[in-house]
Amino acid sequence: MKTSFFNSNKFYIPLVVLLLVVMFFMEFTSALQESQTIDEGSHLSSGYSYITTGDFRMNPEHPPLIKELSALPLLFLQIKAPLNHPSWREQNQWEFGRQFLYNNTVDADLILLLGRIPIMLLSLLLGVLVYKWAGKLWGRNTGLIALLLYVFEPNILAHSRYVTTDLGATLIFFLTIYLLDKYFIKFSKKSLIFFVISISIAQLIKFSALILYVFFLIFAVMKILHHKTPQLTLANITKTVLLMLLFLIIIGTAVYGFSSTIPMKDVDIQYFYNNQISNEELAALKKDDPIIYELRSIADPQTKSGEIIYNIANNVAIPSFYFLKGLFTLFSHNYWGHMSYLHGEYSNFGFWNYFPTTFLIKTPIPMIMVLVLGFFAFLSPLYKKKGITQIKNSTLNLIPSKYLRAKLHSKLLLGRFISFYRNVPFTYWLIILTPLLYFLWAMTSKINIGHRHVLVIYPFLILLSARIITKLFSSKRIWLKFFAAGLVIWYVASSILIYPNFLSYFNESIGGPKNGAKFVTDSNLDWGQDVIKLKKYLDDNKITEYYFTYFGSLWTSYYGIPFQPVPRATNQQDLDKLDRVVAISVSALYSEDGTYKALRSVEPDARVGFSINIYNFPKTY
Repeated sequence: MKTSFFNSNKFYIPLVVLLLVVMFFMEFTSALQESQTIDEGSHLSSGYSYITTGDFRMNPEHPPLIKELSALPLLFLQIKAPLNHPSWREQNQWEFGRQFLYNNTVDADLILLLGRIPIMLLSLLLGVLVYKWAGKLWGRNTGLIALLLYVFEPNILAHSRYVTTDLGATLIFFLTIYLLDKYFIKFSKKSLIFFVISISIAQLIKFSALILYVFFLIFAVMKILHHKTPQLTLANITKTVLLMLLFLIIIGTAVYGFSSTIPMKDVDIQYFYNNQISNEELAALKKDDPIIYELRSIADPQTKSGEIIYNIANNVAIPSFYFLKGLFTLFSHNYWGHMSYLHGEYSNFGFWNYFPTTFLIKTPIPMIMVLVLGFFAFLSPLYKKKGITQIKNSTLNLIPSKYLRAKLHSKLLLGRFISFYRNVPFTYWLIILTPLLYFLWAMTSKINIGHRHVLVIYPFLILLSARIITKLFSSKRIWLKFFAAGLVIWYVASSILIYPNFLSYFNESIGGPKNGAKFVTDSNLDWGQDVIKLKKYLDDNKITEYYFTYFGSLWTSYYGIPFQPVPRATNQQDLDKLDRVVAISVSALYSEDGTYKALRSVEPDARVGFSINIYNFPKTY
């Protein structure tokens, strides 16, 4: 039977390629307009140093794989790592990154652009995978809609252009769950090996991927409860976990260049032993922080255990030492917390509602609407009375005992839920529960510095949204088709309108990006990325005298913007003293110390990329 053109590869493949080309165009052209974000200098210089020296001392809190991938194009340039600069010896990753970018033999923007391109290519690979999985489950029309939603998702677009681990982690997380689904369907050795390799690579991209091991155990139990699965015995699950650990050791050792490090050569280990606290301070810790007290006591060189640890630190080369140090750094960071800002409040230990808030204000409203609609449609079988659940309340009331009535009612509800759970394909549960569980886990974090930390959830939400939109389009009701079309147009338009400032995207519920800083800052909005745009604004408007306070890690002087911090502005009198144009990063504007709190109530005369406010002083009131 001859295949219709509109059902053939000749129709779909050009559309897929076109969408991916559009995505790459938006990424590439917007990246050209942005200076480095805070983390990029550190990540890119670290990756280059890993490849060229085999030394992994820099930026150990992030695994090396994505950083090395980003640094690969730099091998074709005549550049050098600043190994003779004190920052290398002192393991000062931020200064090392600045020296690498702004004191090298090649233009910093070219180095940065080449480092960003591999991340863009990974985003295209993720787009192909989104299309493939959606198409495999629900047909190529749904796959095409999923790809469309993916290409124009502003949070994906924002982080698919930076030398950071977020997009890479999103790709490997999605791929790992996809391969887990294939394994649960086939239970073949081939599918198992692919899944194990993927989950092992994930650990070398971002340490938060550790949660995938927990997810595997949860989903294995759920699979057993969903359907009789003789392949998932306790023995087989244990063997799989051991296989994962074996592959992690093998792949991790290779990625870390088969390196071994004597811990005492590390600056932070040296600092720990050179700055031992007194017995009085240690005793005080027992009351104030018993966990730290126990750890300090165990590692105290004056104790037997501490003496053993000290000797190991001095004499034993630890394989992949910086992987272990990175894990410790991550757990330590989360334990001590990180200064966070949320809607006028500050906390060192995060906010339980941080990610729910960022999700509601940084996710396109059409996607939220579709997901809410899908949520109720998905659960509809639970509240529709069928079969035995059609027993009327009057029948239950014939049972004289309240206890027996309640027990029977509970059994009916449980039976309905079990039936519902088993009737839904297990693949759907993977797609639904992965983002939900990850999001709930993220809410426990004390490191609330950006919505990017839940970027992982978006490919799964895009699959679900595409399925729901396809259902709306296939409805016999014309108004539902128009409703779906309207949502898609709104969704795409919101991304096009924010171009090229994707990082600064906020939806219409708070009035868009101009109000974003009232809710969140840092990598949600202002990550230091708009210095190039600021220079253009100053030149276009012939502004030569100005103050500038910057939130970022680059040398602004490299772009011809001298360091001229904005004077303190905490009241009206301070504002009256300002005698020239003020440019200020919104993260500095909303800093905890309130240095510029008086400026917060002044409407900016201009906004550069939505991350830098411009005020024309002196003002006439």
